[in-house]
Amino acid sequence: MAVCIFSCTQPDKARQNVTPLKDSVITSSQIDTQKIVSANTVPDNNQALFHITTLHPFSNINKEDTFSLILTGNSIYTGQIFFKIIDFNKRVIHNEKFPATDLLGDEENSISTNKEKEDTIIARMKSFFSESNFDKPAIDASDTFDPDENYDKQLWQDIKSDTSATGFLYSHGYEGTYGIAYSKKKQKAVCYFSSD
Repeated sequence: MAVCIFSCTQPDKARQNVTPLKDSVITSSQIDTQKIVSANTVPDNNQALFHITTLHPFSNINKEDTFSLILTGNSIYTGQIFFKIIDFNKRVIHNEKFPATDLLGDEENSISTNKEKEDTIIARMKSFFSESNFDKPAIDASDTFDPDENYDKQLWQDIKSDTSATGFLYSHGYEGTYGIAYSKKKQKAVCYFSSD
């Protein structure tokens, strides 16, 4: 589970790194597959319709954590996505669940067929862990804390002061963009910004 430190308009760095879902048209040639450990559509225990796993340094700059998206349900379009990060010590440091349709963003009503919607969900799952979505440091030295929108100033400053902290930026929902980083103090991933 992640702790959200604040909610505000996303910083310029995040805007540069994460393409809003409404603006993204993904083709298979654009998907960064070098870091993908596994991706398949073979059901796992008759529950997973699709899953993708990648390894990336996150909680420790010298070790790789496991990032996974698992799509479950009766169909891709009506399914649920579980986003998990398991650290190199096999501890779950982030656990999030959202409807698969959240990966369609505000295009859900503009894509005409369920097949196209399902293809788009799978393509966006494949690009979810693109290298461009990882950022170091998580919070730039030039970023400032906004007391009107933030509630845990100390935790935000702890992440900002850790220049080795890696941020992971991702989008789901209508226009939601989120940034998470590992908090050494909390021993889990925390949300350091979110925007709608």
